[in-house]
Amino acid sequence: ANSVLVELTAVGNQTRYWEIIGLMEQASLSKPRLAQLADRIAKPFLLTVLLLALLAVLMGWQSDPAHGLMVAVSVLIVTCPCALSLATPAAMLATAGVLAKRGTMVRELQAIESLAAVDTVVFDKTGTLTSDGLRLNRLHMPDSQPMNAGHELLRLAASIASSSRHPVSRALVAAAERLKTGSATDFQASQPSQVNEISGQGLQACFTDDQHQTRRLRLGSRGFCSPWCLTNG
Repeated sequence: ANSVLVELTAVGNQTRYWEIIGLMEQASLSKPRLAQLADRIAKPFLLTVLLLALLAVLMGWQSDPAHGLMVAVSVLIVTCPCALSLATPAAMLATAGVLAKRGTMVRELQAIESLAAVDTVVFDKTGTLTSDGLRLNRLHMPDSQPMNAGHELLRLAASIASSSRHPVSRALVAAAERLKTGSATDFQASQPSQVNEISGQGLQACFTDDQHQTRRLRLGSRGFCSPWCLTNG
C-alpha cells in the first residue's frame, strides 16, 4: 500500500465548495428582467382584479347576493393575481435547481431567460465535447497473427485490469465486455491468483493453470512489460 500526503489549504467558508454555495444563494436572490417586469405589473393588475371582483358583487347583490359573491370569487380564482409575482421566480428557481442536479451551476437567473434567444452555441475547448472515459477502438496485431489471438490477449488483459481502477484498465475491461457480448466465443477469463499494481508502471499478475504451474504476466507501459509483453515471465 502506498501512503498519500494531503495538504489542506482552506477550511470552512474559505473552501471552493462554500464559494459555490454562495454563488447559488446569490443567484436565488437575484431577479431577472422577466421577474422585475412581473413585479411592476403585479400591483396595477391586482388593483384591477379587485375592482372587477367588487363590481361583480355590486352588480349581482340586488338580484342574488350569493350569485354575485360567487362571481367575485370566480374572478379572483381565475385571474389569480398572486401567481403573477410568485410563478415567475418559482419557475426560474426550479429550473436552476434542475440544472444544478445535472452538473450546471447558474450564477445569474437572467441567463435562463437569455437562453431563449440563443440560436447558436460555439465551443472553444475540445474537452467540452468529450466524454470522461477512455475507449478501446482497435487492436493492432502482426499480420501473421490471427484475430482470435488478439481477442485472447484482450481477454487476458481485461482479467488483469479488472483489479485496477485506472482509466486505461476500465477501458480494457469495457472492451472485453463488448467483445464478449457481440461474440459467440466463450470468453470465460481465468482469474489471476495474485495482482500487484506498481505505481506509474502497470500491473503484474500470476495465473495458475490446471497443472498447478504459475505464469506471470505484466500489463502496462512498454518499458515495464518489455521483454514480457504478456508472455511467460
